[in-house]
Amino acid sequence: MRVVPLNREKILAAANQQSLHVHVFDRLSSTNSWLLENTAEPEIMQVCVTEEQTAGRGRRGNNWLSTPGRNIMCSFAWVFKAWPNGITGLSLAVGMLVAEQLNAGYDLDVKVKWPNDLMCDDRKLGGILIELAGEATGSCRVVVGLGLNVDQSDWSHTDSSYAWQDLQGLGVALNRNEFIGNLSRELTIALRAFENHGFAPLVNAWPRFSTYQGRKIQVGDQHSNVIGVMQGVDEEGALLVYDDQGGSHRFMDSSVSVRLVS
Repeated sequence: MRVVPLNREKILAAANQQSLHVHVFDRLSSTNSWLLENTAEPEIMQVCVTEEQTAGRGRRGNNWLSTPGRNIMCSFAWVFKAWPNGITGLSLAVGMLVAEQLNAGYDLDVKVKWPNDLMCDDRKLGGILIELAGEATGSCRVVVGLGLNVDQSDWSHTDSSYAWQDLQGLGVALNRNEFIGNLSRELTIALRAFENHGFAPLVNAWPRFSTYQGRKIQVGDQHSNVIGVMQGVDEEGALLVYDDQGGSHRFMDSSVSVRLVS
């Protein structure tokens, strides 16, 4: 598959909105870092995309590895008037939005693994990294990073313990410029709604997108683990699990590990 190069004008044309600034690079250390280091304006969506990322990162300090020139490595910066409540819910909201865009446009069944992974057939298709900056009592700049596997067909960093998927393998020839532009527009709407209402309006839709809903999972950190059935999420985006003894557990810390129990 020939992947069309990233192009600022094409992204802007697809977005079809005035309040959008797009920055396109051939190579960056990290799109999230670039946006965090540069200023953002209220009511202006800042988009940073790159063909190659040399120090991309994911949740829990993991590296994000990607074939240069063929995937989506982008970040979006938006200014909230005040710090949002339940930041865990924001990663879920963004994940649901990206999944919906892929499912509707390409007849896929992309799901979200709590709190930030995009999955297809229990294999990782992408990931989301939310970072915040600003004064605790003032406005807050949120940076939403998205890594999406478009064409990793000959990826040389394959690890047998890491089950990954790409859109090429699913039969999808994604136009990156159109997808990023459309997502920029829809994400602007979603972030405005999240600032006003949080994650609560999306709770009922969550089971449709959840890859582990009703399945047995293991949740934990270096100190303890809980094994039980995923019951869903609450209005703040916290993970709800019932263990085999009938106990109820609520996880808000997005740094915990969540794994499927076979």
